[in-house]
Order: sequence, then C-alpha cells, then structure tokens
Amino acid sequence: MLKRWLKKDKHVIGTLAVGPIIATMLICFIASGLQIESIPLAIANLDDSSISRQIVSDFENHSGFNVTLYVDSEEELQNAVYEKKAVAGLLLPASYGKSVALGDGSRAMLLLNGTNTTNSGAAQGYAASIFMTLNAGIQVQALQSMGIPDQRISQMMGSFTVVERNLYDPRGSFMYNLIYMVLPYMIQMQFLCFFLLPLFWEERESGRLQLRGNNFMYFRILCMCIFISVFTYIALLIGSLLFHIPFSWNFPLHFVLMVSYTFALCAATFVISLFTRGSAKLYIFELFTTVGVLIMLTSGMVWPNFVMPQGFSTLVRLLWPFAHVVMPFKALHLKNAGWAETLPAMGSCILFGLVWLAIGLAICAWRNSKARLTLLEE
Repeated sequence: MLKRWLKKDKHVIGTLAVGPIIATMLICFIASGLQIESIPLAIANLDDSSISRQIVSDFENHSGFNVTLYVDSEEELQNAVYEKKAVAGLLLPASYGKSVALGDGSRAMLLLNGTNTTNSGAAQGYAASIFMTLNAGIQVQALQSMGIPDQRISQMMGSFTVVERNLYDPRGSFMYNLIYMVLPYMIQMQFLCFFLLPLFWEERESGRLQLRGNNFMYFRILCMCIFISVFTYIALLIGSLLFHIPFSWNFPLHFVLMVSYTFALCAATFVISLFTRGSAKLYIFELFTTVGVLIMLTSGMVWPNFVMPQGFSTLVRLLWPFAHVVMPFKALHLKNAGWAETLPAMGSCILFGLVWLAIGLAICAWRNSKARLTLLEE
C-alpha cells in the first residue's frame, strides 16, 4: 500500500516537501540581509552647551544615523520631519545643559516620521541607547561627587547594561517571525488545494466516498499528515542551522500539533468538497488564495484578538482551524513552549475536526437518504 501511495501522490509529495523548505530559506535569506543604518536625522541644538554638543557628536558618530540637516528652531525641525527631509529630528532645548547639571529633569525631544514604521522604530531605539549611555555617565559623575569610591561605583553600575531594544530590530530579524505564520498558511493552501480537494472530488465522482471499505483513501490522508508534520520540522531545522532562527528540538510536540492541525483541515475540506466540483477548481483555488489572506489577518498573529470586534475571534475559530494553531506553533518554536501551553490548541483542533467531520457525515447521510427516497418514488 505504501508503494501504491508513493506512485499515486508522488507529485503532491514533492510539492509538499519542497514548498516549506523553499519558503523558509527565502524568508530567512531576505531577512538576514537587512540592516537599517544611516537614517536621515535633523538636529536643532538650541542650547550649545558642552553636554548638548556631546550629544550631537554621539548622534553624528552613530552608524544608525546620518545627520543631513541642522536647523535653528523647533518649527524648522518639525517641518523637516513633516516634509520627509529627515526620518527623525532631535531637539535640544535652550538651557538643556544647565537643567541637566541641576538635575531638574530637562528633556530632549525626538520627532519621528511614522510613515515608515521600520525606520522610525529603529531610530527610536538608537536614540534611546545614546541617551541611556549618557544618563549612565551622569549617574557616575553624581556618585563620584558624593565621594563614593570608584571601585564601589563600578560594582554598582556593573549590574546595568545598555542595549538597543527596538520594536523593529535594526537587523530586520523580526522578519524571521513571519515564518511561523507562513508555514502553517502554506501547509493549509498546498494540502487543501493540491491534495485534499482533488482527493475528495475524485472519490465522490467515482462513487467511493464512503466510510467503510475505503482503506486506501484513509491511508493516503494519514501518510500525508505524517509527511507534512515531518517536513515542516525539517524546514525549520534547516532554517535554524543556516540562519539561526529560533527553533524547538521538541519534535514529538511539533508532530502532534501539526497532525492535529492537518486532521482539522481534512474535516473542514471534506465539508467544502460536498458543495464544490472539480470542474470549477481554478475558481475555487483563486477564492481560497484570496480568503487565505483574510484568514491570516484574523488569526490573532497580525492583530491581537482583543482589538477585534467582540466575538469575532470566536467566529473565526469556528469557521477555520488556522487560528487554533498559528499562535501555539509560534510559541513552540519562538519561545520553546511546552506541552502545557500547546495542549489546549491540540484539543481545540481535534474538537474542530470532529465537529466538522460530523457535519460532513450528516450531510452525506441526508443526501443518501434523499437519493433512496427518490429511487423508491420512481
């Protein structure tokens, strides 16, 4: 039976094996080449004290910034950022140095053009690291003025480390996280369009779509579920070895999660196949490609569930299994989540599959009984 399956589905097997690996390599390769540097910066130094000049020098020497404009007023700075002459604008107000020396909480201001969130987010992170370093130096001077020995100051300050913490990583590594959404989506589209729908259409048109006696159909589906679970793991493993993306070595957990997901996909696709025909497969595939984007956007991966209308996320989970698995899949590999965190997702996928399978069987039973009544009447 295994040889028969390999011969029957060899083209689909190749597609499902190569697709996840290519997607992982492509996304990781693109993300690994990103480096956000030389962000255009405008500066308005209205203080011209020694400390403000030091800050300006720090910004000028930082690889993340390229100071392209110096202005003499806050209004000019705002116009420069608004007109996109600079992505960011640094304002050091008058008497800034004096206020810092007195410790009265004087603040600099960083203006950002938010039309490009990646660049503006990186600029914010770069600026924060510069000011945090400056603040650490001021604290050291304050402690020295209090007569605290340098060794003690070193011990006190040694527990603090200034790092750049950006919402958007300047190396673009946030792009890696897309793979945890792309892989389940790709599995969904390939498994559904290239294997499940054609399989159910073929079985229905040949009159073999039945629960009993169709062992080869069940064997094909089982083999594909196992195959997909293994090759998605291999794709992530290759991405981890070559591009150092976060990856969980817990293969049993990954395997069970993906098998439960593919089971839910099988049940939902079974119901869909009852209302569609293979003659219209091109239009159906185009429809699924379009709807797939909406499925990703409403899965909780792009926007959290609490920002959606009340009850909307529940409706999405009732209609399609993608939302059940995408966040646990990400948590498993990105955060190394364990069984306790992912078991609810597995249970919800299995429950989803059982419910939709029951719906499909009920529809089949109703159609069969209706057909028998028609024959009896004739």
